[in-house]
Amino acid sequence: MGTWMGKGELMELADDVAGIARRWLGYDYAGVLIRQSAQRFPEEGMLQRSQALNVLFLIYDSYAEGLDPLGRESLLVLKIYVLLEVARRRPEYLSNTRKLAIHARLAYHKAKGFWRIHGRRRKNP
Repeated sequence: MGTWMGKGELMELADDVAGIARRWLGYDYAGVLIRQSAQRFPEEGMLQRSQALNVLFLIYDSYAEGLDPLGRESLLVLKIYVLLEVARRRPEYLSNTRKLAIHARLAYHKAKGFWRIHGRRRKNP
């Protein structure tokens, strides 16, 4: 398996990633955005494997940017879980450094949610 890939292989990866997202969400909206990104890639184009997931999440990321802060955060957390699942199933698409960064981002969001729920509470007088 080389370091370069064409549109056919990108479309196969898009189907796998969309399937993972569908299992996490229960519906296929994220998968539609992922497949649209893959379809926009030129037929004759070549892409480095390390950049494939960035290409697949282009439309997803731009959609998330247009949402309110909580909606954006929930889509980011979904993306993190999807990327971790992709890393487990198809490790050739994510470097160890990127996997570590994704795990750190997940830990940040978990801690942020914990403090949002269990943060400092006002003591009763």
